[in-house]
Amino acid sequence: MKRNLLGTFCFMAFLLSFACEEIPPEIPPIQAPSGNKNVLIEEFSGVQCPNCPVGDAQINNLRSLYEGRVFSITMHPYATQVLSAPMSDSRYDYRTDAAEAIIDYLGLPSGIPAAAVNRVQFPGQSGLLSAPNQWAGQVEDELDKEAKASLFLTTDYDSDSRSLEIEVRIEAQSNLEGDLRIHLGIIEDHLVDAQIDGTMKIENYEHNHILRDYVTGHLGDNVRSRLSQGEVWTREYQYTVPEEDGWWVAEHLHLVGFVSNITEDSKEVLQVTEVQFYDPE
Repeated sequence: MKRNLLGTFCFMAFLLSFACEEIPPEIPPIQAPSGNKNVLIEEFSGVQCPNCPVGDAQINNLRSLYEGRVFSITMHPYATQVLSAPMSDSRYDYRTDAAEAIIDYLGLPSGIPAAAVNRVQFPGQSGLLSAPNQWAGQVEDELDKEAKASLFLTTDYDSDSRSLEIEVRIEAQSNLEGDLRIHLGIIEDHLVDAQIDGTMKIENYEHNHILRDYVTGHLGDNVRSRLSQGEVWTREYQYTVPEEDGWWVAEHLHLVGFVSNITEDSKEVLQVTEVQFYDPE
């Protein structure tokens, strides 16, 4: 009897050893996007917006996950009032007239953070702006599309005069018709300043992808009303980078360029790219 009890105990222990063994969950591999269209996330944010660090984190995740395919511009408009206004101890005021013009053009959101993804109105949306929990799915949808245009930026920056020469080259990948526009914006990274995060105030929060100015008009410059497949359009721009004053640090600046096509029912971004035009090393 004792022998039987011992045998039963050993058998149960043997079974339990397998039952308690931790089996890691199966994580499906991330599938690479099937298209060649890049993505622009235009985010509206504010230093006194308690939820805006959530938007920043989501954008950073998407930029990291799809490095070289996802680009972003973070804007602080006057229209969002106290949420985007600087605090009494803020180093900088991130609000710009460009941000105000763009939020008026894209539509005032019910709250921030909010963003447009390639200026596309996705199913179920009443407008172009959406909340952070929707951005990942929208980005994936856009990355699976084929780009209707190619965009190339060539820059030449003189660090002494702070003069920036830009050559834009657009090549139509299909027949394009509408109000085609080129947009060139300058963003800045590594701006350390105060930020409200939930119920806390972070004194040394790092702000990135902050819109500083537009080389083109705030809503873009006209390209042409029609481009045939294979047709190439070029233009040169010149911009003087303001003197460094705590910000406007040349090595922290990037040029974001994108092409949009405005039709009766769309403001879609066809392609976007970004270049760092100065590296002191």
